[in-house]
Amino acid sequence: MPNLHITSETGRLRSVMLHRPGSEIEHMTPEMRDELLFDEILWLPGAQAEHEVVSSVIELATGPQGILYVATLLEEVLADEGLRRTLVQEVMDLEPGYEEVRAALARELLKLDPASLVTALIAGQPEDTPHSLAEFLADRTLYRPQPIPNLLFMRDPAAVVGQRALISSMRLPARRREPLLLRYIYHYHPIFATGDGAEPTWWDPFAVQRDTYPAAHIEGGDVLVLNDHALLIGCSERTDHQGIDAIARSLLHAGSPICTIYVALLPARRAQMHLDTVFTFISPEECVLYSPLLRGYGNDGVRMVEMTLARDGVRVQEHTAFLPDLLERREGMRLHTIECGGPDRLSQDREQWTDAANFVALAPGVVIGYERNEATFETLHRQAGYEVISVEECVTEVDGTKRFLVDGEHVTFEKLGRRIAIGTGKKVAIKVGGQELSRARGGPRCMTMPLVRDDQ
Repeated sequence: MPNLHITSETGRLRSVMLHRPGSEIEHMTPEMRDELLFDEILWLPGAQAEHEVVSSVIELATGPQGILYVATLLEEVLADEGLRRTLVQEVMDLEPGYEEVRAALARELLKLDPASLVTALIAGQPEDTPHSLAEFLADRTLYRPQPIPNLLFMRDPAAVVGQRALISSMRLPARRREPLLLRYIYHYHPIFATGDGAEPTWWDPFAVQRDTYPAAHIEGGDVLVLNDHALLIGCSERTDHQGIDAIARSLLHAGSPICTIYVALLPARRAQMHLDTVFTFISPEECVLYSPLLRGYGNDGVRMVEMTLARDGVRVQEHTAFLPDLLERREGMRLHTIECGGPDRLSQDREQWTDAANFVALAPGVVIGYERNEATFETLHRQAGYEVISVEECVTEVDGTKRFLVDGEHVTFEKLGRRIAIGTGKKVAIKVGGQELSRARGGPRCMTMPLVRDDQ
């Protein structure tokens, strides 16, 4: 099996990278919410239990060997002392504060073993001593470096396209360390080594001159892979046109098979910060979307642009078609559209806010979403024929076996697998708890970075 291979959004998932929420969640105080981009502080045990259900259900598609954890991979990379030194220096370059304070922090970090260093780089380290009047007057717990609780949302700091990755360039400072950590994993972990010595990335913002693309921002939640030659990218609150131009030119100059990028021009607002908050694929023939935005109700609307990557450069043209109609006309994708929140506008608005359009596909027609979005699941069942299954908890026994609470009944991992029946063509929508995780403004697609999928 290849190390990286993504040519669709819904081919059977074979390998995925996740981050299990840890102490970085508890290091976030109410005063830090806005800075760290959370709407609410989370209860860690609840978030971990919900994440365990998601990862265990994903394992039905990938098997245990197909789930990779970012902290484990990074720890293995940082067994190399030289890489520890260069990464710590690059992290310091992103940190705010005076140079002498950052230099002292770097010395302290380099005393740590690889596992402790990874924990410090993700969860942050408490700091007792303010080093400026501003820090003193802030009158709150200080961390150096700051925790990065958004690493939970693995979709954003990178995206796999074909056989390589796009390393993200995050718009907001709170998330800029995340793609740096992913860069070290993709470039230096042996699992991603290419036999021919080829670069593991199409785009790496840390390797280009910043004056070449000074304002280029792109985040993985805006990148959807349509097939082996076309992408759909949202120009959004987090991804800008400079970032999309940079990606297009990089793909073109690297000889990528991608020859078309469709761009959805979204309004810059937090409620729809990425394209995958309003549009996701659940099978090759079906998508879930937030109609008030994508169909252009009221003052909303999404303009569509097509970028053609050709030998003589990039050509751009606008289309007036509705997004699914454009994909049918240009790519032959005949899509049945399913309304996030069902037909009622109130439910559409409420459920989009709690990530009802943010499904992740384990295989064609087998998807995971948050149980709280009841109208969306009802629509999947009534209009698209999905069997809806509720997986409420997962318990790992002493011997390592897993048991699930499914629709009120305790079942084994094997029995749940037989019921979902991946690979048989059965259409299943799996409800998982998201009472804690949804407070962080991200759904199941946001939490996953697919590495390998089957072709469709």
